[in-house]
Amino acid sequence: MDQQTLQQIKDRLQERKTELLRLIKEQQEEMGAIQSTRSPDWLDLTTATENIHLLMTLGDNERRELDDIEIALGKIDDGSYGECEACGRRIRPARLEALITARLCKKCKDEEEATLRPNAPSYSIGWRAIEQDPTLLAGAGEEEEKE
Repeated sequence: MDQQTLQQIKDRLQERKTELLRLIKEQQEEMGAIQSTRSPDWLDLTTATENIHLLMTLGDNERRELDDIEIALGKIDDGSYGECEACGRRIRPARLEALITARLCKKCKDEEEATLRPNAPSYSIGWRAIEQDPTLLAGAGEEEEKE
């Protein structure tokens, strides 16, 4: 990957990092405001608790994304950005474009997901395959008959 492309990726990551830090700060302020204005009414308390739980969940997702961004920035700095952490091969540019913080190539990611969820249905057919062979959709949406 050339230096200009890496700099563009780094700039995008930095922009997203700044946005995430701003969102996390706003969420923390909102949680503080909710906690400081608690009402003795049980319905208000329930609503406030649900709102805090939602904000904490959103914050966790943003913190995970922030961690992924930090890792990607570190990889750009050490020259390993775009290398699969499992097999060492280059991650395809299209995958990195779709998921700028990708750490695994598609093959290794598919293997990881198969290991984590061995009984999960496979959705890897994809639209291109369906366009080439519409019979792949034969019976889609029909419920299986139970005996």
